[in-house]
Amino acid sequence: MKYDYELIDYEDGLPLKAFFHSLSKYKLHWHKEMEIIYVLKGSIHVNLEKESFTLKENDTILINSYEVHSTDSVTEDNMLLVLQINTDFCNSIHPGIKNLYFKKKSSGAPENGPVNGDKAISYYMSKIVWELNKKTEGYRFTVMSYLNSLMGYILKNFDIIQKKPENISSHENSLKRLKKIMDYVNENYAEKISLKEVAREEYLNFYYLSHLFKGKVGMTFQEYVNNVRLEKALEALKEKDKKISEISDSCGFSSINTFKENFKKKYHCTPSEYRNLLSKSSSPEYTTPKTGDAGKADGSYISFSSTNVMDTILESLKTDQEQVFSENTCNESIVVNAQKKGKAFHKYWKKLTTFGRAVEGLRSDWQEQLREVQREIGFEYIRFHGIFNDEMMVFNQTRDGKIYYNWSYVNKLLDFFMEVGIKPFLELSFMPSEIGSDDRTVFWWKGNISQPREITLWTDMVKAFAKNCINRYGLKEVESWYFEIWNEPDFEDICWAGSRSDYFRFYKETALALRSVWDKLKVGGPSILYTSILNDDWLEAFLSFCRDNQVPLDFISFHIYHEKLPVEFIKRTAGTAGKRSLPFEQLQQEFHDASIVSQTIKTAMDKSEKFYGKKLDLHVTEWNISSNSRSLIRDTAFMAPYILKNVLECRETVDSLGFWTFTDIMEEWKAGPSPFHGGLGMINGDGIKKPSYLAFYLLSKLGDLLLEQGKNYAVTRSGENLQMILYNDAYFDAMAMKGDFSGMTSLRRYSIYEEKAVRNIEILFTGLSGNYKLTRYDLDRENGSAFDEWVNMGAVNALTAEEIRYLKSKAFPRITVRQLTIENSCKVPVSVPVHGCVLITLEKELL
Repeated sequence: MKYDYELIDYEDGLPLKAFFHSLSKYKLHWHKEMEIIYVLKGSIHVNLEKESFTLKENDTILINSYEVHSTDSVTEDNMLLVLQINTDFCNSIHPGIKNLYFKKKSSGAPENGPVNGDKAISYYMSKIVWELNKKTEGYRFTVMSYLNSLMGYILKNFDIIQKKPENISSHENSLKRLKKIMDYVNENYAEKISLKEVAREEYLNFYYLSHLFKGKVGMTFQEYVNNVRLEKALEALKEKDKKISEISDSCGFSSINTFKENFKKKYHCTPSEYRNLLSKSSSPEYTTPKTGDAGKADGSYISFSSTNVMDTILESLKTDQEQVFSENTCNESIVVNAQKKGKAFHKYWKKLTTFGRAVEGLRSDWQEQLREVQREIGFEYIRFHGIFNDEMMVFNQTRDGKIYYNWSYVNKLLDFFMEVGIKPFLELSFMPSEIGSDDRTVFWWKGNISQPREITLWTDMVKAFAKNCINRYGLKEVESWYFEIWNEPDFEDICWAGSRSDYFRFYKETALALRSVWDKLKVGGPSILYTSILNDDWLEAFLSFCRDNQVPLDFISFHIYHEKLPVEFIKRTAGTAGKRSLPFEQLQQEFHDASIVSQTIKTAMDKSEKFYGKKLDLHVTEWNISSNSRSLIRDTAFMAPYILKNVLECRETVDSLGFWTFTDIMEEWKAGPSPFHGGLGMINGDGIKKPSYLAFYLLSKLGDLLLEQGKNYAVTRSGENLQMILYNDAYFDAMAMKGDFSGMTSLRRYSIYEEKAVRNIEILFTGLSGNYKLTRYDLDRENGSAFDEWVNMGAVNALTAEEIRYLKSKAFPRITVRQLTIENSCKVPVSVPVHGCVLITLEKELL
């Protein structure tokens, strides 16, 4: 029987190769490496010399070193995870292991058959591939630790046969010779290479070497040379500037026609067709085009790209980790004394919510969402862009140049706010084009960022606006509003067409104009980004200006996101549509650590006291994990514990923390292509609530007295009722912190976080007696995450009304209720998964 030797290229500096692939058919072959195949999807046949097995999804099989085998597909749509291990290395740790054969322990099953659903093997394999992909500092040590654990598991759980196949030594001698020849080809593929030349260099007979190469490698020497050249050409085709003729020459082909002929024979397309295929997709599904035919006996593996398949499948494997090993849990105990006096618990997170721009607030679907927000959570203020945008039709001129203001759209919006019980936090922007000094704009909806051509045109309009509000809603009401002057003037030429000093003068004139109407109106700013607070003297210069020039300043406003946004990058894109309008692929900045929110607030507080002479009210008028309106993170369960963590950590340090935004109905960029496109909002465009919304919903159920706040939990009381909220947050891992989100796809979004354990907590409530109703709310990937349910139902982009109703019904925490009779104390066990939150309420009931 004829079979070929397969030469394995190991991972850099490691005794293994790990990869995902699909296959059509792979003929009989052998290699000195042990191989483990794990079927992730579909079904395949594995043929050994004397046996044949069918593997289905979740099956694994171990193929021993030097064991002849072949594989072919049962279903065309299959996907495998393969690990090939150099047993020479393992022999140095466990002497004699290279001479062992392993067979599964399974009563009544055939030897060497598939191991069904072995979670330990799949766990170790997935961890090895994960670490190889992420390549964090010291990853080789981590990979080797998992490889050692895998081999230890195999030694303990597989039957072992002391057996050495015949002729291994002759195989090894041939391997050394073949490897030397193949290395020579790999280094000199661009030159003219002939087998006669190689035979002469190796002092071998030409015909003997030809027979040896064909017999052991399974292809002629020239076919091997052409394969090497084609692999090099495939990589070169990704460089758009290289001509195909240049690639043909640089890869050693004798002519461009020979190159095209060989390329089409192997990949079933021409070099030009392949390059066109690459240009149509920013992330093609396969790293290489298919080789061979499905029915061809010598078909080959089809390797998938790491970003689109490996990390995707790995994420599904990672979800099993918590069930595989009990040590991947964290056991805790918390004692809660219900009789503690406690202290006032100010629910500052309800102070402010936000949305995109004024005109969006006139839409009926938008208004329906805000009504529900107010019914369930009840925010106090709402902040937005564009009150003076052209689309609001405020500033007008007659043909003879007479100026008049039309407040009809503005008043409709403000009337609606009054109707649903929320006050405006008025960002005074952007510039009406008829007032502006030029036509520079930001965002898809083209907010004019220019300074007024005459400052009085602006200040007269601002004064008229304030008078309109007072006349319509009353002096007492408008006194409670906030007037924030402009948006992010620190991003010059992006949100403000002017210098820092230009903005200072603009702020002064605007603040004085407002105060000239009524001296108790609340004015503030400068609405700058965290980068200008942490890494610049922008805020201190502004505070000093207001202090030295006696300019009204009632509050400081600023924005916090987690990206390390480089100003140079943003300025390069200023001519397009502004910082939040960039496609996700273009915005791959590094991220700050998890403490950036509290750090920025503390820095702003310190600068307020130092440069203004007192602590001013601090309002974070935009806050989110990312400023990018296509950040896939935002739809996921990650957001709920992220919000709880920051809200609880920033308590008593800031006056409002305005999550940007409450809805995906916003148009800084064009409408998202799917229901869960990573929009900024807590509710998607179809009205489906995300975990971020549900985090605020759970927070709204906390009491008025804080009894205790510890690591990742808080306990409150209202009357005789107790509330306890717990969460298990996981921040970005090291690679994601550096801007590498390659592990994330539109459907698989949990592969970029640090590893955290499930929190198993025993809570002991003391100081309670009587009858209580215990209600538990669980919010995690399986409970309340509409995105995860959307993926489970098939990830349909164009949802029907019925599908929307279904997802809305799933977008709520799981609720369980128990009736308890308590005598002084009770124990409540809680398990909080990663990216999960739990709220427990104990309500006193009458006898």
